[in-house]
Amino acid sequence: MKIKSNVLAWCIEDYTYLLTLNSIVNEFFPKRSDEEMKRATLDIIQLFLDEKLVIAGNTTKDGEFKKWNLSTNNIYIPNKKGVKILKK
Repeated sequence: MKIKSNVLAWCIEDYTYLLTLNSIVNEFFPKRSDEEMKRATLDIIQLFLDEKLVIAGNTTKDGEFKKWNLSTNNIYIPNKKGVKILKK
């Protein structure tokens, strides 16, 4: 799957922003609605989490990584109109 290899290439760094993942998905599915794009992005994130290829989280002010204890139902993905909480 070409999209999977593109996302993993970005994830080789220490961290990758959710917006970056959303942009990669947009390259592969440019004519989809915002809602379809969000769903596709969350599906890819869920696939990577299930396969233990990535860990979702953020860095603290001290530079430590803090793993999220959230499902993809509660992940934020920015869009053109701001940041929203996505639900399946």
